[in-house]
Amino acid sequence: MENVSINADAWEVKQRFLDVPYNTLRFHEVIAAIEGVKHTDGFFYIVTPNVDHAVRLRGDNILQNIYEQSWLSLCD
Repeated sequence: MENVSINADAWEVKQRFLDVPYNTLRFHEVIAAIEGVKHTDGFFYIVTPNVDHAVRLRGDNILQNIYEQSWLSLCD
């Protein structure tokens, strides 16, 4: 696999669609981000919003917080 570097801020910025946060990374950037943290201390999690989640997020503060605190939020 080729070395791909990505700005650390790239995954910190999330765009919103239907009030659901999304990172706008390309596939190779996601892989590079994961590779960059896989041997570090800490807990990182990725959410993959779908239509059901978007509906549930509107009335579920706990789920909203889970999404807001996610390391990456990626469209599957």
